[in-house]
Amino acid sequence: MPVIARMETLRRATIYAASSPRAATDLLNAFLYGYALVENAIAMKPRDAAAMELAASLMTKDKASAQRHRSNASAGAAPASALATNIKEFWGTT
Repeated sequence: MPVIARMETLRRATIYAASSPRAATDLLNAFLYGYALVENAIAMKPRDAAAMELAASLMTKDKASAQRHRSNASAGAAPASALATNIKEFWGTT
């Protein structure tokens, strides 16, 4: 399953969790663990590393790390790809 599709699933989970403090806590805890997994996956330089960089940028509160991930996602996004479109819609640039 593409990283973008998995991100959509997490977006929907976040909307659901907004009405349930326990679900929100569980989701946040999963993100903290998940961020480390995503960083490890990026280090392996998979084919979809740019999409993982986008995901990582959204998973961290650290502004410097988020910016680094955004830059990597933008640099790795193929022109006119779904990833490039999402980056442009979210940040206004690719």
